[in-house]
Amino acid sequence: MRPRYFTLITAFLLVFSTSALALTIDNGATDVGSLDQFITSAYFSPPNPSNELAFINTNVPENYDLTTFIKWDGITAGSFIKVDGNNNYLAFDFGYAPEYFLFKTGGPKDVIDHFLYKNIANTQYAVFADDFQYDISHISAVGSGSPTVPVPEPGTLLLFGAGIAGLFLYRRQNR
Repeated sequence: MRPRYFTLITAFLLVFSTSALALTIDNGATDVGSLDQFITSAYFSPPNPSNELAFINTNVPENYDLTTFIKWDGITAGSFIKVDGNNNYLAFDFGYAPEYFLFKTGGPKDVIDHFLYKNIANTQYAVFADDFQYDISHISAVGSGSPTVPVPEPGTLLLFGAGIAGLFLYRRQNR
């Protein structure tokens, strides 16, 4: 009777343990996390690194300097990767781990053109909804660049715990 209950419980856990909602690129080959957190937007001129860094520092709790500031100019539509299953979500690979990033769109004067985000889920990628009225002209990023430790998904931990419990019960039953 006990092995039947164990089998039923294991099957239940396998069926109902869902992974966290993660976004992927390259047909599921690369997990880019989830949408990054939008903080604020503004228009300011001229868009130079000093003004952009001042804008970032007034809207985030940390205080960065130009040594932590990286800017990518000449961004085109080909610079972004479409997220699997959602044509409105885009990802941009930084190649390192900034805490915040800033998009500048190329639009007419006096239109909001700077958009600040906090990079949360997978810090190597900027993941955002492409809701901009104009094309993105450049991206600026700030942060220490230190890698983060990936956090296991709840479903993975649940399955791992069920496996350990099963081994414990199996050993106890065979004593």
